[in-house]
Amino acid sequence: FDLTLDSGTNAAAALNVTSLTATGTARLTVREAGSFTVSGTVSVPAVELRGITGAASFGGNFTATSLTTLAAGYSLAFLGSTTQVTNPVTLLNTGGVTLGNGSDTLNFNGGLVSTASATSVNGTVNTTDDPATFNALSITGTSSITGASSINTGTGNVSVGSIAVAGNSLTILTTTG
Repeated sequence: FDLTLDSGTNAAAALNVTSLTATGTARLTVREAGSFTVSGTVSVPAVELRGITGAASFGGNFTATSLTTLAAGYSLAFLGSTTQVTNPVTLLNTGGVTLGNGSDTLNFNGGLVSTASATSVNGTVNTTDDPATFNALSITGTSSITGASSINTGTGNVSVGSIAVAGNSLTILTTTG
């Protein structure tokens, strides 16, 4: 099934969901919302965010094959202990990106590009042999960005325009074969 969440004529409305789970080729599309918050688990093959004007936040574990964001001024946060996206991800939102809120593991198996806005990291970001590219990166807790996992030696590059560490530690690991 496909599910589209739309606030209708009240485009500034907050859409709040406890959890979302679907299988097969299901797609979740969020459009025309002031904010979108999922407090629990999201496990949906395809997720598309568009037309959000405030913030999109995933408070629980997030699992998807694909994640599509459209260019708009909203912020985006992944705050669950595990985030898993299989396909390459390019985050086009311009209101900021938050990856983790302490000891979280975020796996972007096809790589990650977050250059449309500043990105805050507080956890471990893995790309498994694919590049991770950031514009402005702010480290808000002990964090690491790895192009490798304990199973697979990574060959993906890490590119960053600027890094603000502010007393926190950051480890960036890439390996070549």
